[in-house]
Amino acid sequence: MERLALLILFAFVAPSQILGAATTASTGCGSLPADIEFLLDTSGSVTQTNFNKVKGFVKKFAQSFDIGPNGVQIGISTFDTSVRNEFWLNQHNTKSSLETAIDAVRYPGGTTHTGEALDFVRQNAFTKAHG
Repeated sequence: MERLALLILFAFVAPSQILGAATTASTGCGSLPADIEFLLDTSGSVTQTNFNKVKGFVKKFAQSFDIGPNGVQIGISTFDTSVRNEFWLNQHNTKSSLETAIDAVRYPGGTTHTGEALDFVRQNAFTKAHG
């Protein structure tokens, strides 16, 4: 069965839009295989408070799915002055492990390099080795 690959970019989404966004999967969607990579903006313009709101959204979003190699796999990369992989799609096979990993993502601040971040995810996130 093919997996759905999805990149979610939180570089230009206003925090107020995130808080009002639906975070529940439609009936039946939570068990279909999918790879979802979040690309989170950790540049100085976001602020720690807003970054924490984004992490809260990602955690709530993940709770809607069956997490694991036969279900939904979630990865996170972050960017500011540099791009970092926080964890690959295939690194966390339980909701508990995934939530702990999301909590551990840090907000360093820096300048915004969106293009480099998109290139990094395109070249690295959706590979066989990473999920």
